[in-house]
Amino acid sequence: MKLKLIPIAVLMVALVAVASAETIKVSVVASGGSVTITGPDGASISAKKGANVPIGSKIRTQANSWVDLLQGGVSTIRVKAKTDSFTVTESSFDGTKPTSIFKLKNGAVYVKVNKGNLKGGKYQIQMPELIAGVLGSEGEASHGPRGATVSCVAGDFNVAPPGGTPVAVPAGNTAAQPAGASSAPPVASTPPALAAALNTTAATVPAATGTATDGAASGGTAAGAVPAPAAMAPAATPGTITVSADVAAATTTAGPATGPTTAADPAPPSTPTSGGGEKSSGSTQTSSPSSP
Repeated sequence: MKLKLIPIAVLMVALVAVASAETIKVSVVASGGSVTITGPDGASISAKKGANVPIGSKIRTQANSWVDLLQGGVSTIRVKAKTDSFTVTESSFDGTKPTSIFKLKNGAVYVKVNKGNLKGGKYQIQMPELIAGVLGSEGEASHGPRGATVSCVAGDFNVAPPGGTPVAVPAGNTAAQPAGASSAPPVASTPPALAAALNTTAATVPAATGTATDGAASGGTAAGAVPAPAAMAPAATPGTITVSADVAAATTTAGPATGPTTAADPAPPSTPTSGGGEKSSGSTQTSSPSSP
């Protein structure tokens, strides 16, 4: 019987590829109110400062509740009030660039991405009607019964329905996709009230610093209980955007259905669950790759 020998060079390349695949740890920076984190094994994880959030974990927040997450030095994520399901699907580094995939259903998240560590990698927030691609920027993704919205506050996003062609969402603009739609969403200037609410959030969310796999959260405050701005749905007139009452009810704790609210929920305790400036920590995790 003849034995086939694998060339040493090929074997070495394969070993390097395996060795360089590394999980970018996701951990809790700060939280307030009632936050539920369920690990991939179904076990409950405390939303305390420094808690490790493994790949496959799901996060749920109640009214007047929020949690800030640190993803290595790649990004920070605020899961806002009354979010039903936010899942950490993939957070990995191949030695050159990171891959970050999160899933959102019925709720809102605000993200700040460290462009210097993105390095052309994939960063997606996947919703049933819309996939948001973050290109080194910050903004908010929101989903509810009437559909999904993506608002870019700084830098650039792109958005696409699952399997569709991406369209650009520049800073100061919002894309809105109604439930069940499969075409490219309309993109228009973010309404002033929503822009004001987003700027309020932006000022309190910390930023990720450090290297892609060894990061720290810098800045931000504990005022994370501001309700999520109402999600949006396209109006009857093409090119304009209006607030959907259904989605607003799903993603905010209070406020009129005709527009987003910037009024704060009751403030968290003066000594929050945790604060900024913490290094990402936690046990070693194994990545579960997923592609849209």
